[in-house]
Amino acid sequence: MGETKKGFVGVTIFLSLAAIGLVVGAFVTENWISAYAQKTNNTLTRNATVGTDGTLKFTGNITFGLFAGTRLMNYGVGARRQSIEVKEELYEFGMFPYGLWVSTIVLSSLGMAWGLVCIGFSIFNIVGKPIETITGPMGLYLWNFLAFLFSVLGMVMYLVLYFQYYAHNVLPLEDRIAQFSTEDNANLSYSFYLLVAATGLYLINIVILMFSGVRLKCGFTREADKVMDNGIILY
Repeated sequence: MGETKKGFVGVTIFLSLAAIGLVVGAFVTENWISAYAQKTNNTLTRNATVGTDGTLKFTGNITFGLFAGTRLMNYGVGARRQSIEVKEELYEFGMFPYGLWVSTIVLSSLGMAWGLVCIGFSIFNIVGKPIETITGPMGLYLWNFLAFLFSVLGMVMYLVLYFQYYAHNVLPLEDRIAQFSTEDNANLSYSFYLLVAATGLYLINIVILMFSGVRLKCGFTREADKVMDNGIILY
């Protein structure tokens, strides 16, 4: 592999590291969903005023990620902060199917794992001389494609979760009974877009490999090019 090609492969290493960092950031932050709650009773909403704590009466703000979040609700006597445990609360409230939530986590994690594989084999292609096709240029395309594919699938699972469920409601039953609603007021927030950005970086890696001149066919060492003819090794 020439120096120019090694330079391009080196760039993909840094982009893969950035992509993994973005996915980790998405996992640990609590802003996949940002929602605004308000009373469905028109009279209360119309007469809502700002309380002494600076929050609007009879409204609420909800943010949460894959695992946890915060619910800040004002029932007319000041804001009340509540912690959200996504699996233990939102799932038990019947707000979404467990399979979609798990699929988002597993698929996104697999995308991150393939990103690590990309880094390992990219380094090997720079400093070593891969013999097997799968460890050479073909592998670089394959690992980056798998990282891209699983990240896309994780993203799609969460979009299904959002459009089918979160976009309509992210409130527990007790708040809905109190006539609070988040209908059409729940949006995807920056933590989700970190996953989108990571997916884009894996796609950029594939494009870089295509323009770098790295061919799918692996270059073999001279030992791999030896041919046997009537028991005689030909070079």
